[in-house]
Amino acid sequence: MPTPTINQQDVARLVSEVISRIRSQASPGPSLPARAATSPPLALTDRVINAETIEQLPAGTTRVTLPHRAVVTPSAHDAARQRGLVLVPGPRQPTGSAGRPLIIARADCRCDVTGLTAAISRAVPTSQQLPAAGLTTVLTSLADHAGRDAARGLLITDQPAIACVAANRHRSLRAVTGNDPATLDAAATACAANLLIVEPGRIPTRSLERLAAALTTRETTPPAPLTETVASPSSTSCSCQQGSHHH
Repeated sequence: MPTPTINQQDVARLVSEVISRIRSQASPGPSLPARAATSPPLALTDRVINAETIEQLPAGTTRVTLPHRAVVTPSAHDAARQRGLVLVPGPRQPTGSAGRPLIIARADCRCDVTGLTAAISRAVPTSQQLPAAGLTTVLTSLADHAGRDAARGLLITDQPAIACVAANRHRSLRAVTGNDPATLDAAATACAANLLIVEPGRIPTRSLERLAAALTTRETTPPAPLTETVASPSSTSCSCQQGSHHH
C-alpha cells in the first residue's frame, strides 16, 4: 500500500487543533454567574487549594475568597470550572496582622465536641478554648473577652436559639446563629456579629473553620438599628392605659 502523504492543509489543521486545545486548557474559569452577584463569597483559609477543598464546599456556593498568595492546584481550577465556581483572590493582609482573638466555647452539649473544637483551634492561630460550663457562665466569660479584648467568639451548644437571645442581652455581644454556612455567614456580615452560635453537627467542620477565621479578620461596626437607644415609654404615653381610666 502506498504511504499516505500529509499536505500543507492537513498540517495547518492539526496545528490549529493543538493550539485550540492549549488555549481551552489555559483559559480562566467561567465569569461570575448573574445569580452570584448578590450572594456574599465564602472565605477560605487554606493556603493550598486543591480539588478536595472545592468538592467539600457547600452546595450552591458560587464564589469563594482565597487567602492572599494561596496556591491553587490545577485540579482545583478544573473542579471550580466544572461547578461554575468563581475563585476571588483575597486582599493582602498587613504585615503582622494575625486577626482578633477567637474564644471557642461549649455549653450544654450532649455529644462530645472535643474533636471539633480542637480542629477549629488548630485552624485559627489566635484561638483559645474556654472550659465547658453552663450557658450563663460561658456567655458571661465571652462577654468579658469581647468587651475587654475585642475578641470574637464561637459557641457550640445544643440550645442555639436560647443562647443567641441570652447572648444579645450582654452589651458587648452581637450574636447570630444559623443551620448552614451561607446563612450563618450572611447573618454575621449583616449584623457585624462578634459571636457565632452553632449546634453540633449542623455545619461541617471545615466550614466552621473558615467562618471562624473570617470572623477574626472582619470589622464589626454594627449597623445603626443595633446601636440606637430605644426609649422606654412612660406610664402616661400609652393610649391603652389612658383609655382604661374612666371616672
